[in-house]
Amino acid sequence: MTSKPVGAATIGNFDGFHRGHQCLVSQVVQKGKGEGGSLLVTFEPHPREILNPQVRVPRLSSDWTQLCGHFEAAGLDEVLQLQTSREFLKLTATDFMEMLWE
Repeated sequence: MTSKPVGAATIGNFDGFHRGHQCLVSQVVQKGKGEGGSLLVTFEPHPREILNPQVRVPRLSSDWTQLCGHFEAAGLDEVLQLQTSREFLKLTATDFMEMLWE
């Protein structure tokens, strides 16, 4: 799924770009320099929305384009948004990692 090898990656629900996200992304970008680049992996919709559709998951931002702008400005080399489904959530950790690096 990734277009090139990466030296550092972060995986999570990046529903905004608050200070915690900014700090984490900064570390990934720094680690990725000279090591093959940096990657951010996130999910849409939020996995909790699949597991419990009755619960509204609060989001800091609903504008994917704006979030991508923040990610790009932070220096990330690649951003991957995975589409979440019940089947996707059944993947083992090994299968998930193999899927990322196919």
